[in-house]
Amino acid sequence: AVVSTQSTGVERIIVHSFNEETTNDNIWPPSKFTVFTRLTEVANSASLHFMNASKFFVWLSYYQNLYSQPCTACGKILCDETDKDKFLPPVRRDFNQMDKAYHLSCYNIGDDSF
Repeated sequence: AVVSTQSTGVERIIVHSFNEETTNDNIWPPSKFTVFTRLTEVANSASLHFMNASKFFVWLSYYQNLYSQPCTACGKILCDETDKDKFLPPVRRDFNQMDKAYHLSCYNIGDDSF
């Protein structure tokens, strides 16, 4: 992840695969992988929620098991999240219970904790 901080908060974030190439001229292009594009969207929402960079980085650290932690709601690791037959891991982490992972389609839309 590339994170730009300002003062005590997170200004901008983009998530890439470790082997995606960026240039020194442009480190902000979107990832070519759906999982990292979705993770960027979730991380940008989190940066607005956690007005403090240190709390944001604690939340971000819960992604160390992105490909091994099952979804809290359905119990699966991969879920068909797109209309293009792309199976994705649970890319959403709860803001209040950070150890809880969810697929985008499994997360309770009516829950205000995210």
